[in-house]
Amino acid sequence: MGPTASNIQTTRPEEWSDENLIVLFSLPRSGSTLLQRILAADERIASTAESWLLLPLLYALRDGNTFSEYGHTAASKAIRDFSRHLPQGEMDYRRAVARTALDLFRKASPAGVRYYVEKTPRNALIAEEIMNIFPAARYVFLWRNPLAVTASMIETFGKGRWNIYRFGIDLYEGLNQLVRAMSLPAKHKLVLRYEDLLQSPHETVRRLSALLELDLDEDILRKFSGIRMHGQMGDPAGARKYTELSIAPMDKWKETLATPLRRRWARQYLNWIGSKRLEAMGYDFSELMQALNELEMQVFDIFSDSARLLYGFFAGRLPVSIIRVRRNSPHRHKNNWLS
Repeated sequence: MGPTASNIQTTRPEEWSDENLIVLFSLPRSGSTLLQRILAADERIASTAESWLLLPLLYALRDGNTFSEYGHTAASKAIRDFSRHLPQGEMDYRRAVARTALDLFRKASPAGVRYYVEKTPRNALIAEEIMNIFPAARYVFLWRNPLAVTASMIETFGKGRWNIYRFGIDLYEGLNQLVRAMSLPAKHKLVLRYEDLLQSPHETVRRLSALLELDLDEDILRKFSGIRMHGQMGDPAGARKYTELSIAPMDKWKETLATPLRRRWARQYLNWIGSKRLEAMGYDFSELMQALNELEMQVFDIFSDSARLLYGFFAGRLPVSIIRVRRNSPHRHKNNWLS
């Protein structure tokens, strides 16, 4: 059984390698929490809620659209300059990140555990870098119908109201980076679809057993309902709502996207993804477009969606997030122009 706050122990092997790491790559709302809980139902596999550990450590080498009070652009420049003087340059920094992360994953796991599952959906943005620093890790790419992903974001995080402007980084850049990373050679790699997990769970367990070189008991398909991740991040709502495997979530997206505005956006999104990327993900462009075109249109949230679409358009072009961060900063001076 996977670790909880009460069963994490203190005695562990002295060191892990990337062979002890399972990296679960997915977009948000793609079923990664479900798969994480299924894996953690095996006593040889540990996990915690989304760590977000690797993102700041690897983004330290990137300048650009990353904001902080200390000045991330200057810090990134300094760290890259420092790394250039190391024997193997930035690779030494990345290897140090890998060692640090593995040590922390090991310490977050009970004694005797063979694998730790790292599941942070926004790791999609650094997928290639993760695969570079952990060449022997086991990689699982989990995809879900992108229309269903969009609808789940609306229902889960927007309570049914349009909010997709908040997740553009995931739906566009995250998806693109995951497709690119999936094409890279890897010692251990498995591509799964959320729909197949729900429809053919036993076959999914068989494929996971082959990837991990473990004889996974199919009983984990039942035991996962008792698994709770240690930590605040992740999807606690889904963990409470779905206690058994069901195909019911597969077609819920049709209700959410069944308005003229939402369907128009969804068509544009499918066209942006394109048939080649969809094929790599395991989906057919024509089938998804046909399903979208066959939706029975309804009239709800038209005015709300229109206003939120307009807000999202301008929010993506104005430094709203920076203003919000600076307003909430405890170090803001009274004479700041934002006061």
